[in-house]
Parts: sequence; structure tokens; C-alpha cells
Amino acid sequence: MRGTVEELEFDRLGGSQRLVLRKLLSLFRAHGWSDVDGAAIAMVAKLERSGGRASPAAVAAAAPADFVTVNGTSRAALTRALESLAERTC
Repeated sequence: MRGTVEELEFDRLGGSQRLVLRKLLSLFRAHGWSDVDGAAIAMVAKLERSGGRASPAAVAAAAPADFVTVNGTSRAALTRALESLAERTC
């Protein structure tokens, strides 16, 4: 059984909008995904609206539907990638 899922934290991802965007864009690139419809910006905005921390699932939900479709992925795969990112930054 899996332990608790780490939240994504704005400060641990870089602390500035620019650095958090870079982390997300690097994550996308590592998975072969394109930043469709400003997905990275929408995800950063979700983190900001959530007081600087949010679950990977909540951040993944902020990505536009076209991100998932165009990249041939799923919200679950995006969530798993964000969980991995959260674990690396804690």
C-alpha cells in the first residue's frame, strides 16, 4: 500500500513563477509532452490560488483538456508525474 502523497509546494519548486514554470516544462519534456493551451501556466496559477500548495491531482486537474488529448496521455499519468516531482522536491 502506498504512503501519503506529497503536495506540490510553490516554494520547493523554485519559489518564483518563472522557476516553477521551468520545472513543469522540464517535466513535460521528460515525458515527451507539449505545453498545450498554456497547461503549465494554468497549473502554476492553481498552485498560487491554493496558497502555494496543492495535491498533484488538483494541479493535474488544472491542465486544459486539450493537454491530455493532444499529448495522448491521461490525467492519471500527469498526476503520477506530478507526484514524482513532489517527492523529488520535498
